Amino acid sequence: WFKEGPSYRTIRPGGASSWLLIVPLAGHGYVRNRQMELRVEAGTAVLLEPNCYHDYGTVAGGHWEFIWAHFHPPSTWNETIRGTRAGLGIRSFNPVTDDAVRSM
Repeated sequence: WFKEGPSYRTIRPGGASSWLLIVPLAGHGYVRNRQMELRVEAGTAVLLEPNCYHDYGTVAGGHWEFIWAHFHPPSTWNETIRGTRAGLGIRSFNPVTDDAVRSM
């Protein structure tokens, strides 16, 4: 569990070799690709696809608390994780109300 201040930032030009799940618990963060920025907060979750540029961190002047996990999903998850696409390499969803995610 990360508790980060206003200067927290991670940039991966080539992405990661695995999927990355970020679940915010408090505060505000952002996730960017080369084309857009998505603000994230408690109640949302973000999946970052493997091998895609990503840049994420704390919103300026704020704090951000989140949990994360890198993983390689089973092939049975393919249709589910292709769901809500916020932008190239970024998927956003609500882990509490999204039935497809809860049934995994």
